[in-house]
Amino acid sequence: MTVSVVPEEPELGQQKWCPGCKEWWPLDEDFWYVQTIPAGSVGHSGGRTFLRTVPVHRWYTLCRACSLEANRTRYLNRREAVRAHYRMWYAEHKNEVSARRREMYAARSAA
Repeated sequence: MTVSVVPEEPELGQQKWCPGCKEWWPLDEDFWYVQTIPAGSVGHSGGRTFLRTVPVHRWYTLCRACSLEANRTRYLNRREAVRAHYRMWYAEHKNEVSARRREMYAARSAA
């Protein structure tokens, strides 16, 4: 984790580098997502199991803005992939679907 005091802005205190936007941001929860692992939980490292004696704070790699952008992009890409799959499936099965719909409408109108 790249955390340091930026020489140009020492009054801001500790800052963390975001590789997404390539900027330094203050190390606090306004700019970064943090995962807090409580004391007393079990950890694993190097094939060994241990009990944590102090809480651990894991700061996300990307700042909040870049995390939101990455999640949104991943969501949109996945949604488009699913839609493309269904469009392809429908193109291959269009005649079968149309026949089933005609049968369904005929059964409704007959009843």
